[in-house]
Amino acid sequence: MSWDNQFYHGRITRRVDFAPDLWSIRVNPGGEFKFRPGQYATLGVQSTNKPSERAYSIVSSPHENEVEFFIELVPGGELTPQFYNLQSGNEILMRKVPKGRFLLDINESRKNHLLVSTVTGVAPYVSYIRSLMNREVDGGAEKLPGL
Repeated sequence: MSWDNQFYHGRITRRVDFAPDLWSIRVNPGGEFKFRPGQYATLGVQSTNKPSERAYSIVSSPHENEVEFFIELVPGGELTPQFYNLQSGNEILMRKVPKGRFLLDINESRKNHLLVSTVTGVAPYVSYIRSLMNREVDGGAEKLPGL
């Protein structure tokens, strides 16, 4: 099908449940997936005619080998009830190109940032922090990879 070349066939490598309706998954995308902290990926599952898909903010940092997502169950939703049943080893669809411009500005003139969110909205902030921590581990490189 024409849409098939737009997706990787990713594999869930880890699932962690935080509450009955909140969990995280780590995904091996199945191909090169370059993103910047604050971007999102479109995930989906195969239905009969076309994929059912939604955007999910990325939790991981660009330096990590897998891509992590927080997911909250939406009762009666089209996609999250299907994701709820998936475990490590299951396949999901992942669009090959990340999107979004909710990027962290780390100009020297701006030293403080107020970041406010609820539930899974914390995902891009976790990505920022993981990326900034990686910067410290790598010896405080002048420019953070991906930013």
